[in-house]
Amino acid sequence: MSASVEIANREQTYPRASLLLTVQKWFWLVLAAEVVTIVVFQIPTRLAFDANVFGDYGLNLTAQFLIQHGYRPGVDFGYPYGPLSLLLGKLAFTLFGLRPFAFFSAVAICDVVFALGLARFAKVLRLRAPALALIAISVPFCILLDITFGHVLERVFMAWALAAHADRRRSRALAFITCATLAKPSMGFVYGFILLIFIVATLWRESKLRLHYFVREIQPAAVTGAVMLALTLATYGAPATFRLSLPLTGAEAYRAANNGFFAGSGRAFWYIPGVHLGYYFGTGVAFWFVASVVLIAGGFSSAFAVLADFKNRKDPTSARELTLFCALLHVAFVTLFFGNNASWTSYPYLLSTGVAAMTLWSTYSEKFVWLLIILAAIGQKGMIATNFHAWFNTAPGTATAGLWASRDERQEWMHVLDLTKGKSSIVLTYDGSAQLSFAELTPPVAVTLMRGQTTASELRRKIEQLSDAQIAIVPVVLYNAGFLNEWPEFKDRLSKWDVPVFNGRYFTVYRRADSKVTTTF
Repeated sequence: MSASVEIANREQTYPRASLLLTVQKWFWLVLAAEVVTIVVFQIPTRLAFDANVFGDYGLNLTAQFLIQHGYRPGVDFGYPYGPLSLLLGKLAFTLFGLRPFAFFSAVAICDVVFALGLARFAKVLRLRAPALALIAISVPFCILLDITFGHVLERVFMAWALAAHADRRRSRALAFITCATLAKPSMGFVYGFILLIFIVATLWRESKLRLHYFVREIQPAAVTGAVMLALTLATYGAPATFRLSLPLTGAEAYRAANNGFFAGSGRAFWYIPGVHLGYYFGTGVAFWFVASVVLIAGGFSSAFAVLADFKNRKDPTSARELTLFCALLHVAFVTLFFGNNASWTSYPYLLSTGVAAMTLWSTYSEKFVWLLIILAAIGQKGMIATNFHAWFNTAPGTATAGLWASRDERQEWMHVLDLTKGKSSIVLTYDGSAQLSFAELTPPVAVTLMRGQTTASELRRKIEQLSDAQIAIVPVVLYNAGFLNEWPEFKDRLSKWDVPVFNGRYFTVYRRADSKVTTTF
C-alpha cells in the first residue's frame, strides 16, 4: 500500500487525520516538554532536604564517596542495584560535583531520554489519539520513583527496548534489556528470558533454528553485555561486579523488609483500613488497578493469538506481541518484584504502553483507554497537591545545603549543628547523605542501614563509629520512622548514654555522658 493511499484511508476513518499525523510527528516534543515541566514543578520535592539528606536520594552520593575511599560496592557496603547505575553516578558526580544538584540534573536528563523512548514506541506503532493521550497522561506516574540511578536507568533502557521491540528488532531490544539488567537486576531478566523464547520461536518458524543463526540474533546483546561488564570489572573488580549483576542483595532486602503485593508491606498500597474511598481515586491506585485488569485481559487474548500465529508459522503482529509482553512483565512485577506501598511507581509505563498497543487490535479497548485517561488525570491530585504545598511551605537555604525545607525544620537543624561544634558527631538513619553534606559531621562509613541489604562489615563500621562519637543525631522525619526500633544494636548503645540532650519536632540528639553540650533552643 502506498503512502498516499494509507493517508487517504486514515482520513476516511478519522476526519481529523491531518491533526493526528501532526501530533504523531511531534509527539516526542510533547513528551519532552511535559517531562521538563514536571521536573521543574517538582523541584521542591526532588531537592527536598529530608529526601536527600535522610532519604534514598542521598544514598547515590554516599555510595560514590565510599567507592572513592576504597570501599567495594556489594562487598564492603550493601548496594542492591546494578553496576551501570554506579557508572552513571561516577560520570554525573565527576561532571557536576558530589552534591544533590548533580543527581537532580542527571536524573532530569534521563527522564527526558525515557520520554523520547516512549515517543519512539508510539511512532513505530503509529498509535492513534487515545493511545497517545494515555501515554502522555501517565508520564507523571512513570517518573515519580526517581530515587536512585538504578531505577532511572532501568526505566530508560526498558522504554527503548519496548521501542525496538515494537519495530520488530528483537535483537536490538535484547541489547537494551541487557543494559537494563546491568542497571537494576530485576525485570530485565524476565523480559530477556521471554524475548529469547520468541527469538528461538521465530528461528524455528523460519526454519533457521541453527547455532549460527541464534548467535547472530544474540550478538548485539552479547557484545553490549561484554563491554559493560568489562567496564565494571575494570572499575569495581570481579567480586563487586558479580554481586551487583545478580539480584542477590535485592532479594535479601525484600525478604528482610517483608515486601510483597498480597501479604507483605506492599499490601498498604491497596488496603488501608479506615481510608476514605476518595483516596483511591485521588492517587494512582484506581488507575493502576483498572489498567492492570485491562492489560491482563488483553494479555490472555494475545497469548492465544500469538500461539495460533506460531502454530501456523506466522509472525505475530507487533501490537499483539507487545500486549502479551507487557502483561507478562506486569504479572511478574506484581508476583515477584512488588516491594512496599510505593513500588507501584516502578513500572506504570508497562500499563500505558501495553494498553496503548491493545488499541491497535481491539477497537473496544479504546473505550477503556478514555476511562484510564480520566482516572490517571484524577489520580494525580495528590501529587499536585504535595508539590504545591512544597512550593508554598518550604524554601532552599544555606543551612540545609541549598535543599528545600520548612522554616521550622531549618531552624531546628541549625540548632542541631550548633550542638555538634567541636564534637565527633554522626547521624543514625536508614540512608541519605547527611554525614557527607555537612562538614560538622563525621564522614560516612555506610551507605544504608537496612536489614538484608547492609553488609556485616558495613554494620560493624557504623557501630564502631557510634562508639567513637560524642553526639548522635536521630532524625524523626518520615524517611527515618522507627529507626531505633528496627536497629536495637544502636538503641541499646544509646541507652547507656545521657538522656537525649535535645528532643525536637524533627530531630533527637543524644550526648555521650562525658560530653558537655549547651541545650538552649
